[in-house]
Amino acid sequence: MSRVSPQSVKKEIFLKMMDEFINHIINVKTGFESKQFLNKFLTSSEKIMLAKRLALILMLKRGYSFSTIKRNLKISDSTIARFWKLFKRHKFDFIRAGNLKGKKAQSFWETLEKIINAGMPPRGRGRWRNVYRMLGPS
Repeated sequence: MSRVSPQSVKKEIFLKMMDEFINHIINVKTGFESKQFLNKFLTSSEKIMLAKRLALILMLKRGYSFSTIKRNLKISDSTIARFWKLFKRHKFDFIRAGNLKGKKAQSFWETLEKIINAGMPPRGRGRWRNVYRMLGPS
C-alpha cells in the first residue's frame, strides 16, 4: 500500500524522528484534534492500511477464520500469517476492543460486522461512499 523510500536513514536519526512523531501523537489532547491530526497527516492509503491492520488484529482476537479475514479485508495470506504469528506471541495484547466501553464497543463491532457482511468496497474513486451511507451517521 504505502511506499517507503528504499534509502534508509541512520538508526540514531530514525530513533529521534520516531520519538518526535510519538511525542506529537501523545500531545494531541482531544478526540477531535486526534481525528484532525490523522486526517491531515496520513494519506488515504496509509489510513486504509492502518485500519486494515487494526481490524485484522481484532478479527484474530475474535476468532475469525483466515479465509473470512482475507475475503473481507482483502489482505494476503502472508500478511495474515505474519500477524497471526505475532498475535500468538502476544505482541498485540495491548490492543483490546475492550479499550472501547459500552455503546462505543458495541457500535464498533456492529460496524465491523456490517462491513464484513457487505464486503469491502471495490477499488476506485469514491469507493467508501456507499459504505458510509450504509453505516449511517457516526
